Amino acid sequence: MFTNDANLTHIDLSAFNMSNGKDFSSMFNNCRKLTSDNLDTSNWITNKTTSVAGMFMNCVKLTSIDVSAWDTSNITSFANTFSYNSYNPSDYYQLGMNAMEKREYTTAIDYLSRALIKNPANTSIRNNLAV
Repeated sequence: MFTNDANLTHIDLSAFNMSNGKDFSSMFNNCRKLTSDNLDTSNWITNKTTSVAGMFMNCVKLTSIDVSAWDTSNITSFANTFSYNSYNPSDYYQLGMNAMEKREYTTAIDYLSRALIKNPANTSIRNNLAV
């Protein structure tokens, strides 16, 4: 949708109805000027979403995105969702905990492992991986 938009710095998606969206693959891929302050995903309804592969890949100015309310139960492809950006490990941690609550253990381990790689001193992540 916005892939390779080199000039995209902000976008207001508050009026977008995301509830029927299934495939958000590469939606913002390579939007190198888009910043966290200018992208609000906290109200997205993602219960029908099946793929977010590469969604925020190469968004080098993104440092965090609020995914705490995302329903990841039907997402089967997370490949490279946050690759090559400046994400805070808490984003991976939150996705991992969301998956853990839904007993999606493979997805949870993947995200918690990524969070641990970015922040190896975090004992909370280590403890959740040990469960």
